[in-house]
Formats: sequence, C-alpha cells, structure tokens
Amino acid sequence: MVMPFENKAEGETQVRLLSPRKPSDYYDWMNPPNGPLWETQFWYDSPDESPFGTPTVPEDKYDPNWYEYRNITVTALIKYPSFENIDAIELDEHGEVPVTLFDAFVFSFTLDQWELLEAFRWNSIANQKLERGQYEHSSQSDAIDAIDDPQSRGSAMIARSSFFDNVDASTAPPLYEQYNTGRYSFREYEKLRTNPIKVTSGRPITYRIAQAIEDATDNPSFNTHETVEYHKAIALETFVGFTGFSFDFGSYSKAPEELLNRWFLNSQGEDADTGNCQDGTNLYCGIAAHLLDVNVGWVSCLARGVGHATAGVLDLQLPEEVFEVWDECPFGSGGEPFTLDTDYGDLHMVEATSPDPMIGWKLTASGQVELETYLPTASVQSHVPLNNDYEPAMDGTVRTGDSDPEIPWEYHKNHETLADVGG
Repeated sequence: MVMPFENKAEGETQVRLLSPRKPSDYYDWMNPPNGPLWETQFWYDSPDESPFGTPTVPEDKYDPNWYEYRNITVTALIKYPSFENIDAIELDEHGEVPVTLFDAFVFSFTLDQWELLEAFRWNSIANQKLERGQYEHSSQSDAIDAIDDPQSRGSAMIARSSFFDNVDASTAPPLYEQYNTGRYSFREYEKLRTNPIKVTSGRPITYRIAQAIEDATDNPSFNTHETVEYHKAIALETFVGFTGFSFDFGSYSKAPEELLNRWFLNSQGEDADTGNCQDGTNLYCGIAAHLLDVNVGWVSCLARGVGHATAGVLDLQLPEEVFEVWDECPFGSGGEPFTLDTDYGDLHMVEATSPDPMIGWKLTASGQVELETYLPTASVQSHVPLNNDYEPAMDGTVRTGDSDPEIPWEYHKNHETLADVGG
C-alpha cells in the first residue's frame, strides 16, 4: 500500500510504503513485509514559537526543570482493519480462511505550551502545594515532607473506582473548581479530586484530536463503511495504544497534555513515563467523547486479585463480519466475544494500552468486569482563550462557566509561581 500525505510535523509532503492492503498468503499475514498490518506511525516537532500566536512561556517565572510546557505538533498515520471488506487467503493446513482488508488515513494536531502548562498546574497536587507555600521543595528543605517530584502527591484527576461518586461523570466537579477550592479550603486533597474522563473530555486538545480524526476519515474510502462509528473506535484504539504503556501502580493520572508531552520526550530518546492502563483509558475516553456518536465509559476489571482499567463504548454497533473473520480473538490478550448488559447500554471493552483492534472481545484476564463511570455529555474545562475551532487564540473566548477565569499567559502577573525550584 502506497500512502502519500502531508506531514505537518516535518513540514513536507511524504510518501510511505505500507504493508499490503490484502495479505496475499500466510507469510504476509504473520510477517508483513512493510510493517505491521495495523499500526500507527508518529512524527513530532516542537517549534519554539506557537503556531497559534500565543506568547512564549517566561522561564524566569516558570522553572523549566519543574513545570511542563512546550509546543508539540504531531502527525499520525493509522493503518487499521476494515471488517466490512473481507477476502480470503490460504493459511497452510487451515485452507482458505477469511481475512480483513486494511486501510489507512493521516491526521495532524498541535498542542500549545500554555495548554500543557495549565493542565500540569491544575493536575499536579505537588505543584499546588509548592505554589501555595504549604510545603517546600527538597532542594530547599530537609523536612521529611519536602516535595521532590511533581507526581509525588498524586493528581487532582483520579482514576480509582472508590472516587467515582456518581456513575454519570458529567455530574463530577470540574478540575478547575477542585483546584481553586484547594486554595481556600482545609479539606484533605483526597476530597478535592475529580472524575478523570470528565477532565480529559474537557481539555481542548482532545476535542481537536477528535476533529482531526473526523476530518481525516471523511473520505470516500472510509465512508463506504456501514459501521462508521465502530471503525473510528478501532482506529482510535490503534492510535492511543500504539505508543506503549506500562502496568505500574500509582496515584498520578496524567492529563492528555501531560501524556502527549511524554510521547514527545520518548520520541527524542528520553525515557519518559508513558503512563499505565488508567492513563490510556482516560485519553481514549477523552477523545472518543467527541469522536463517537455513542457514550464512553471507564471500566474496571479484576482477575486473580489484580485490577486493570479499560475504556468502554456503549451501544456501539459492531459489523457482523467481526466474528466471521475471527471466531476467536487473534491477540494474546483477547478471549471470547463479549458484551456486558448495563443500565446505561450494552458495553464493549476497549483495551487502550494495546493497538490491537479488540473491540467486541473480552480480555482473557479481565475476570470481573464493571462499568464504573460513563460520560453522556462533555464540556470544556480550560481558561485558555479559544477560537471557533477550539484552538488557542489571543483574541479568543474562555468557554468555561467559571466566573473569574485565570488566563494562563496572564496568571504569573498576579500570582506566585515557581521561578527557581532547584534553588
């Protein structure tokens, strides 16, 4: 398959040779000659000046060794299976078997440095404690409770089932409300956290990623699908899951901007923490809330005493051909076909830590499955002024309902920030 496309991250039109649209034989199926049958290829750039025309973050106000901020442009090429386009190949002793054909599309998006900085400031409880003078950094104090890492006190968005006060995530308090309450409240930070998929769906970057995918899939090839939403859902699974996640335990759930920043750092050869199953689930749900015409949710699995998080889609129509092609899930972590009947719709699991298109199957090790929270509506949670395309704009509009929004590039003029954390 030959794929010409505009690579915005590298600023040029390129052509890529991908593995065939149809595997020709057993060898092509098991060992495709030009890369995986389904995959995402990424390209990154970090321009010094924002493509949106926002001012540069002042390093004398925001210590770059502590705060996270940079402009990031991403181009992604997604190759995915088309379950409505079925052919057959000879598979050794199995004889003629049905296989999917494959298709691809490309999209790009840009994250502004102020969006990343705002997400970091609102989400990192350690940062909040330092900015508010409640604790000191370990480079400036020998106190036992001194802070040495932005993730050391956990995050304001928290992905643990015990914190989901309501199955309907839209009723949870906004991230800024919890962040702002912490300034004046003596309540424990455990009480000032909020639902992660409300947060991730409310960040402008997830809306823009969803819109970029929507625009890229609005083409004659993709529009031949009868189950358009399903194919968007598996393409998004391939996009989110291809970067690789760990299965570490921790109390810090990364905002979408923080996770994208780590993807970029790893592309530059750094060994950045790319997150775990909770982070993948949160990002998938945040984008899918805008991309899909069905509701999304956060699903917990418990098997052999080990917890795991996956995303979920509710009342998603699957192609009939899915189980005709693969009567058993062809992936090591996939099991039998699976649908969970819930009070909020029929649930299909989405393994967001893997690029494999597993929607429709139960994970082999998932054990007990429960829908913890779902999102019927999404709303913006950012004080970055935005234009009509939800892009940062100096003459844009703050789209939250907060009565006194704090414009990120104005914030340091009348608030304490951490100019030199390292002393």
